[in-house]
Amino acid sequence: MMSQLTSPENQLAQCVLANLNWGLNEKEDALALEINIHRQVAVLLVEAHNRHVTDQRTKGYITEGMKQVASAVISQETVVQKFSQWIWSTALKLRLHRCSQPQPVLGTESTLASVPGLLDNVTISKGVNANQALASYIAIVMTSVGHGMDAFLSEGLNCMTCLVTNYHHKPLLHVLSVVVPLFYDNPQSLIKNEKFLFALQSLLTSDQTYAKLAKSLLYSEFPGEVTKLLMCMIQTQVQKASSPDSVGVVCVIEMWMTLIMQLDRWYQNRNCQYIMDGLVKSAFSRKGGLEMTQLLVYTDYKRFIKDTKEPGMISSLVSWIASDNALPSYIGGASLPEFAWLAFQLLQAEEQYQQETKLWSVMQMEMIVTPSMTTDQALKTIV
Repeated sequence: MMSQLTSPENQLAQCVLANLNWGLNEKEDALALEINIHRQVAVLLVEAHNRHVTDQRTKGYITEGMKQVASAVISQETVVQKFSQWIWSTALKLRLHRCSQPQPVLGTESTLASVPGLLDNVTISKGVNANQALASYIAIVMTSVGHGMDAFLSEGLNCMTCLVTNYHHKPLLHVLSVVVPLFYDNPQSLIKNEKFLFALQSLLTSDQTYAKLAKSLLYSEFPGEVTKLLMCMIQTQVQKASSPDSVGVVCVIEMWMTLIMQLDRWYQNRNCQYIMDGLVKSAFSRKGGLEMTQLLVYTDYKRFIKDTKEPGMISSLVSWIASDNALPSYIGGASLPEFAWLAFQLLQAEEQYQQETKLWSVMQMEMIVTPSMTTDQALKTIV
């Protein structure tokens, strides 16, 4: 791997590593290759990347992740770019995190104790300090940085940000798949974390970033590749949460819905709507899921109303009605036909808010008693 990229030795090494079984054995109760081989190859990939890719990068050019996207668009790849893509593809196959291990091994003390620390490997630690994306990814999935809440919050978030700034969205998705379960019992640590929300926001806008780069494409598919992968990853976590030793499906759905709701104007982001629609759909078939989503959406809608109009509730309603405007709506002018599950909950929240204010029912009674009364007159009577 350290020889020239076009040399027979390097090509043979790539061929051998590409054809090894990085998955499970036939019984699916253990790795086909022991974990130490996975870790040794991970370090080898970082060393090879440092030698052949990192040293070749020129300052001032677009980041490596964007280079890979650009080369795919114009169908012209250099030897270095092909090697970089191969390295990332191989790295994603390695079962480095304990969540990627066979079920019988999960949660055992021996497994937890065998997770190496960040400083145990000089190559990885130096790469992290140099803000190298591959080293940052390996640090999260292989070392203690990605195996505990405190370590991830103190060191892992910076590694994750490195992936974001280098446009490595698929590795970032894998990081989320193994890290988010660590916070099921303490979701607020992620929900209020700006770096984590920045990473989530980058995933939900990455398909638009790719579409802008691919100027030769006549149209962009919705949902985009990254958004679909994010939804699949979340659905996998929801399914795994149904096991007896997990926190429960509803808790996982609630955590992800709350995370999405932290993003700015999520209700106007089509990718966010797509994710939320899938979450609401999953919640409907679970015990307590409907009540949870109703409360969550309604609480967020009240916050939305407060942020939209700062004056008191009654004065705000007066101004909205007097100016012939409706209450602020999540849905706006669109009916969200492609997101029916989400639209139902949003409309439910708006209806519940109107009922709790009791303004409409009182105003209707006034107009029934005095049919000649206008809406403005009825409003002035009850306010």
